[in-house]
Amino acid sequence: MKQLHYPALLLVFALTLIPGCGRDDPAGPEIREGVVRFGYTGDRGGAYEAQGEFRLVDGNTLQQGSWAVAARDTLRELTVLAFNSPAGQRGDLLILPLGRVTQTGTISLDCTGAGCPRGGVIFGALALGPRSSTETLYGITQGSVTIDTLTETRIAGSFNGRAFRLDTALVRDTTRILTVRDGRFGVPIRDNL
Repeated sequence: MKQLHYPALLLVFALTLIPGCGRDDPAGPEIREGVVRFGYTGDRGGAYEAQGEFRLVDGNTLQQGSWAVAARDTLRELTVLAFNSPAGQRGDLLILPLGRVTQTGTISLDCTGAGCPRGGVIFGALALGPRSSTETLYGITQGSVTIDTLTETRIAGSFNGRAFRLDTALVRDTTRILTVRDGRFGVPIRDNL
């Protein structure tokens, strides 16, 4: 299973913005809709929900609003991506790498050292563009994902974890913790985003 650093997180997100992602899905509209929900407490608190179809308006412009999807790369590794932007290009982004999932079961998000963080939550992320000083990044270093449903075109499950605030130099602040709880996702799997 891959362990991602913050620059890799942005790369995964950037890779979802290549042309062709707005193509019609032959499986029908029921497979295109995705949803991710979770609550969070600690350094900040609230509820997160991203729901909708991932698509591009054109080859370079991300649809405003909300979407959730699982991106499957050429190595068949999955990453759940969810973005919620009520207005404009800035919003909240969840990046949850799952690795090469072949069956239902539980995946650990626990990590230490150079392989951390494993995914993250970015508040105030700019959908198109470089990282900005107005973003607040929490890197996930503890937790788990339980896969309940896995087909060739859809994945669903639950997740929880702890994330530490990362500063602009990507140094972990162990006093600023975000606890992610009651996470649920049900998303379509899209190849080569």
